[in-house]
Amino acid sequence: MIDRRTEVQQSESEFHPLQYRLATLLKIVAVLCLLLSAVKAFGPFSAVAVLFLMFTLFAHVAGSTMGTRLRREGNRTAQQSPDRTIIDASKHVGVGNPLGQRASLGRGMILLTIFGIASGAILGGTLLAWTHSHQLTFSSLSLGICASGVIGGLSGFLAGSFLSVLTQLALQGEKEWSVRNRL
Repeated sequence: MIDRRTEVQQSESEFHPLQYRLATLLKIVAVLCLLLSAVKAFGPFSAVAVLFLMFTLFAHVAGSTMGTRLRREGNRTAQQSPDRTIIDASKHVGVGNPLGQRASLGRGMILLTIFGIASGAILGGTLLAWTHSHQLTFSSLSLGICASGVIGGLSGFLAGSFLSVLTQLALQGEKEWSVRNRL
């Protein structure tokens, strides 16, 4: 005999695609019509800017919706699982992992990000001025410096977070190694 309750639970836990109503489809069509009229009135550059903004907003809303749904489904399946076992962490070495814990970024991360912004802006501005000195205006140079600063800041933050996680894991591995050698 087929267990009907198991089938219902399995169908509820499957990930369904995003669905929308007819009113939503009509709103999307209206926004696209406004975008096409903006192309006619203001030119293609403004239409690309508006389109980029719309895609950014759509990606944010879709990502938030999917993340909320996945978190809700993950919590529900973890609570309903009959084969959950409780692990005594005191019996196992290395069960706790610092990657799953929330912690402050710290001053080092802020300083690395600021250093990345400054070095990116200086290096990017210098390279831009050196390669395109005859074509530069003040506004294009300042835009290039700002863009290079943003890229440098993101690179500094990425490098700092990588080094922070690597240091935490190395320190935890060193602690576990010394505990194992004492036993």
